[in-house]
Amino acid sequence: MTAARAILAAACVAAALSAADARTISAPGVGPAGPQGDAGPKGDKGDAGAAGSQGPMGPSGATGPAGPAGAKGDPGQQGPIGATGATGPQGLTGAKGDAGAQGVPGPTGAVGATGAAGPAGPMGATGATGAAGAQGPAGVQGPAGPTGPAGAAGVAGATGAAGPQGATGPAGPTGATGTAGTPRRVERYTATTGTGGVASFTFPACSAAPDVQVIPGWLGEQYVGGGVTAQTLSTATVQGMISRGSLLLSAGPFQAAGSGVSITIRVIC
Repeated sequence: MTAARAILAAACVAAALSAADARTISAPGVGPAGPQGDAGPKGDKGDAGAAGSQGPMGPSGATGPAGPAGAKGDPGQQGPIGATGATGPQGLTGAKGDAGAQGVPGPTGAVGATGAAGPAGPMGATGATGAAGAQGPAGVQGPAGPTGPAGAAGVAGATGAAGPQGATGPAGPTGATGTAGTPRRVERYTATTGTGGVASFTFPACSAAPDVQVIPGWLGEQYVGGGVTAQTLSTATVQGMISRGSLLLSAGPFQAAGSGVSITIRVIC
């Protein structure tokens, strides 16, 4: 390392001098550096001379100011390798290099001892129900159980079909002759309606309340009827009704008869 530094210092001094003076320097030592002269014009590069033998290394002079860089000289002979210097501080970690090729697998190691059993895992989900198994053999009949309570009464059965009609029995004896009935009157009377379709009837008085009935009839294509609204032993009042010529959704099929409609009644007494 010391020889290299000396060679570097000599090169710097030689660069400060002219090319001609630099070739005449043969002193083994290096004197103190003079003032820096002006750089002369660069001459043509001369032929390389034969390399002289390396002289003994003189003491190191004071380092002068760096002169302008001279022309690059021919490489000198490689000096001896100096002693290894002390290890410098560790540099920063460089970027990670590319992974190398995979090495050859090593031999398989021996099987290790079986480890202790781990804790039991959680219970798994219930599996689907399997198919029903074959029916087992019939079991032995058990003893008879106690008698249960009486069941509810059953529903009555359907009525049977009627039996065949029996033979006609012998005629009974002739009954006694009953008392003679009271003669009854059956009469008809006709009257015309007045205002509001009301017809009034008068007939010979009955001995008891008569049975008065309105006899239906026709007036052209209209039905004529009515109902008894009042009666006595000798009179009757009838509300005459007649069918409508045109049916209405908002009314019934009959209406009160107008004036002059004939109404006939039957009187039974």
